[in-house]
Amino acid sequence: MEGLYHEIGSNLKRDIFYDGLVLVVFILISGWIIRRTILTPVKSVAASIAEVAHSGNFSERLEQRGEDEIGALIGSFNELMAELDRKTIQRVESEDRYRNFIEIAQSPIITFMADGKVIIANQKAELLFGLTKQELLGQSIFDFMEKGEVLQEAMRDYFSAGSSNLIGTTTRQKVRDVCGRLFDVEMVISVSQSDQSPMFSAILRAVK
Repeated sequence: MEGLYHEIGSNLKRDIFYDGLVLVVFILISGWIIRRTILTPVKSVAASIAEVAHSGNFSERLEQRGEDEIGALIGSFNELMAELDRKTIQRVESEDRYRNFIEIAQSPIITFMADGKVIIANQKAELLFGLTKQELLGQSIFDFMEKGEVLQEAMRDYFSAGSSNLIGTTTRQKVRDVCGRLFDVEMVISVSQSDQSPMFSAILRAVK
């Protein structure tokens, strides 16, 4: 019996050793497969999303491998990047066409955001205000009006009620140039929707 118990103990130790070794090998292989097929592709997608968010470059594409869930995720990412890239190109082309249009306009045109910040101006606006387009950018249109608070109130009315007596109608206003001289103008403000928020374009015509 003592010999039998010794043999059983030896066999048990050997079985535990081999079974443990097989388990370790299995865990290592499974970890390698999971890392290669799941973790690495997911990290690549996450890194690409972070890079796109930082640079705004939507031309990034990932190599799609297989037709499983990870492959579908990469495919969806590539489709999203392609769509954003297409919309970005369309927006740039639209902005270029708009800039070209206002440049040939015979009246001063100022495009500004809801807070009054000027984002686009044409050459006629340069002559009216006595500033270059680069100098006008970032300025507040309210500062160039004798009664800028009236336009500010009209903007608040537009966002709260959806309409305003200064939006879409021709009104008589006084604007000042960089030297502080006042000019009578007829002003029409139109609204266009950008990707983020409405933009407002003021068309001015000097009244003599």
